[in-house]
Amino acid sequence: MSIVEQLNRLYREIPGCLAVVFGDMQTKTVFRSFAKDNLCQEDHDRLLEMAALWLTPPAENSSDHPAGLNLPMQVSLQGRRSIRVFARLLPEASDVLCILAVAEAPLADLHRSIRAMVMADD
Repeated sequence: MSIVEQLNRLYREIPGCLAVVFGDMQTKTVFRSFAKDNLCQEDHDRLLEMAALWLTPPAENSSDHPAGLNLPMQVSLQGRRSIRVFARLLPEASDVLCILAVAEAPLADLHRSIRAMVMADD
């Protein structure tokens, strides 16, 4: 299954999913996205910026992080109105999957869907 098919499947199957964005955190480039019509490119860009904020160490602290540091692979942010999940596809890679869903979406389903996609990509 291609990455586009996998992203589309995630978007369709995750209850309450508003957006699935695949991109590069380092360059802040969106490679592919599926989203509700009311979300614009700036919303997708913001998701990538948030992923970079949560999944990479700040540049000013990079000397504090020894070589081989285990960077987080996944971060989930639960808000009052939405859930944001950011997941690296590979350790130390800048490719990231961002999912935005309504706050009522079952977090366990989100994590299970992401895990299935990452494992299928191996």
